[in-house]
Amino acid sequence: DAVQVKDGRKVILKEARPFIVYGEGQTAFSMLENEYKMLVSLEDTGLVPKPLELFACNGNLYLAEEKAEGESLRKYLTHRRGEESKLVVIRKLLSAVEQLVQRRIAWNDLTPNNIMVTEDMEVKLIDFENACSYAECSGRGGAGTKGFYNSDAVPERAPWSQDLFGLAMSILGIWFESAVP
Repeated sequence: DAVQVKDGRKVILKEARPFIVYGEGQTAFSMLENEYKMLVSLEDTGLVPKPLELFACNGNLYLAEEKAEGESLRKYLTHRRGEESKLVVIRKLLSAVEQLVQRRIAWNDLTPNNIMVTEDMEVKLIDFENACSYAECSGRGGAGTKGFYNSDAVPERAPWSQDLFGLAMSILGIWFESAVP
């Protein structure tokens, strides 16, 4: 958490350090650069925090983005909710994922940890370092949050298949009030 000095806006700073490699062609720097690119491409949807700046400082790379208000869906699920509020959140989550599909973007990390629910039950999506356009996802492996990532998936599957799996698990979690179905 941080504060933007010029206007007092609440922001998040994400840091990437050099020499950290997650896999072939995936470094901490490339993943943070990718997240910035994805946030910029989705900024007009209102579904993601506004990307403010990608900058280097003291050999590290930083992404400054607007802080997504609300609480994670995981935390949201710790409070008993009525069926109507659950349906509202499910519909908004379905709409959000539909917008990703329309833009041909695979999020690849759809988990209650990365879905923010605002006080007025709007949905914000965070953590796009693993995201890719459908054209760039081909043959790409990866990792995700246990229970929300299909570890049996093969790279030849459709780019949106991991999002569909995470969406199904998240909806089950919302309905049964459990962060991990």
